[in-house]
Amino acid sequence: MNDFSVTILGSNSALPAHNRHPSAQIIRINQSLILMDCGEGTQFRLKKLRISPMKIRTICISHLHGDHVYGLPGLLTSFILLRRTEPLVLIGPSGIRDFIYAVFSSTYTTLPYPLEIIETDTLHFGQVYETEDFSIFNIPLVHSIPCNGYLFKSKQGTANIKKELINEYHLDVEEIKRLKANTSVRREDHLITPEEVLYMKNPPVSYAYCSDTAYDNSICIYIEGIDVLYHESTYMSELADKARERGHSTSYDAAQIALEAKVGKLLLGHPSSKYASVDSLVEEARLVFPNTEFATEGVTYIL
Repeated sequence: MNDFSVTILGSNSALPAHNRHPSAQIIRINQSLILMDCGEGTQFRLKKLRISPMKIRTICISHLHGDHVYGLPGLLTSFILLRRTEPLVLIGPSGIRDFIYAVFSSTYTTLPYPLEIIETDTLHFGQVYETEDFSIFNIPLVHSIPCNGYLFKSKQGTANIKKELINEYHLDVEEIKRLKANTSVRREDHLITPEEVLYMKNPPVSYAYCSDTAYDNSICIYIEGIDVLYHESTYMSELADKARERGHSTSYDAAQIALEAKVGKLLLGHPSSKYASVDSLVEEARLVFPNTEFATEGVTYIL
């Protein structure tokens, strides 16, 4: 089975408030750790949750607003003190390279480890990175500056023959190979099809991160049927005009996206600091999409 989980490091909007921190998550796919956004205080959150930053191999940044990226220069330079030598992949919108190297230049920083920077096209959906275990796609979002979300998909495992059917049909090695190659096996009184005897040992798992964005249901085609969707919910619907003006969504908006895209579960995040409690945001979303939770900091969600 795929080991796929999401740990919430920070879930608040621009300001740290109410014991909530700026945006950051750890996505674990098998042995790979991906850092999704890196707001101020991310290193403290990693330490608090006993997650080794040295195990991070990939960092994804949604956009260059400070509450999503100001923790990044500190983390990259902390890797120097931690004697990192392993390569690191940094994925983000156009401008992420200039941002990082401007900081490095002004602070006389030279990295002792390889840093690969991949800049995304925030206007179009597409695959931006791939490993043996997973693929990452960027999702165009509507915000006040170039911004994209990310879709993370684990790779589908190989098909296996149901053991009880091997004996029942007396399948030999060559027949098993044919079935695994998606070819049927004909017997005198029966046609044995791959659909009948195969099962997926490691079915693919998918997770989408959509923050920050105004309501835009055009993204539904990219996230249709995924297991878990994280979608920003900065305001309640009574402040819908303010949300649209600032390039944000309401909890009702997030629930509408989850419903239309037929996702398995919705996680809300990025609430305005005006909300000391997030209960009202969750309650509003559940009226539209019942399987909704708030992305609670310190909690690991198993997909």
